[in-house]
Order: sequence, then structure tokens, then C-alpha cells
Amino acid sequence: MDAFIILVEPKYAGNTGSIARIMKNFDFRKLILINPSFSLDDDECRKYAMHAQDILDNAMILSSFDEAIEMMDYVVGTTSIESRNDRHHLRKAMIAREFAREIQKMDGKVGIAFGREDYGLLNEEIEKCDLLVKIPTSDVYPSMNLSHAVAILLYEIFAIEYEPQDRI
Repeated sequence: MDAFIILVEPKYAGNTGSIARIMKNFDFRKLILINPSFSLDDDECRKYAMHAQDILDNAMILSSFDEAIEMMDYVVGTTSIESRNDRHHLRKAMIAREFAREIQKMDGKVGIAFGREDYGLLNEEIEKCDLLVKIPTSDVYPSMNLSHAVAILLYEIFAIEYEPQDRI
């Protein structure tokens, strides 16, 4: 499996820098940004990335979600909205831990798409995804900060195959 993290129209340079750092923490290397509202040379972006400058340097910037999905064999959308009624949502979302097990079985390029910081992926974008994933959260405040959501999902994927190194 060749995983790509796709950020759709990210608004905050600090979040994107943090995501680059998180990607490095969990051994993900490929970042795609769709119409970011800032430059990857932004000081805040670089500061929050810390030692993950290479991820920012190698990030691809595209102008549309369609461009990104054309590059992928499989596209996974993320959501904070739980589908309780199929009339209101496009499909039921798989929870993050379950998805982490499933992604291990996938071959080819897998794009994991995270939506805008203020309102997520559009329904039209979700329709183009092969699968929808949700991180379980409280109904009191179900929407997570973008970088936190990326961290949890990448941790779940990484933890499936993680084997501690012997420490002496």
C-alpha cells in the first residue's frame, strides 16, 4: 500500500506544518494539498513541521480534488458526521480502528482525504470516495481539529504493524 495524505483547501499553515510532522512520526511521506490558502514556505508552516521539512518540500499542490483522485487507486474520505439515517448522509462511515485494519489489505495508491478546517469535505467530494472513515468522538463536540484527526488516524494505521524495538 502506498498512502497519500490529501488535505482539501487547508486554511491554516500551522495545521499543515503540524500534519507534516505527524506524518513523519508515523512514517507517512506523501502529502497532497488541494488549493491551500498559504504558501508552503510560510514561516508558521515550516515552524510547526519541525524536522519534517522534507515532507513539505516534496508535497504536491493540486488545483482540484478530481486531480488527486485520478492519481489514486482507492480514495478514502474522512468525516466527523455520523450517519444515523441514510437519507441524510451518503453512506455509513467505518470507524478509524476498523479502517486501520482494512487499509493493510489494500494494494496500490490509497488517498486519505481530509476536508476543510471549517466544514470538511463537500457531499460531492464524499460521493467520489470509495470509503468513508470516522474517528469516534463525543456528541457534545464531534468535530476535531484537522491536525488532531490526522494524528489519530495515522496512529491507528501505524499501530497495526508497529513492533517495539528491543531497548538495552
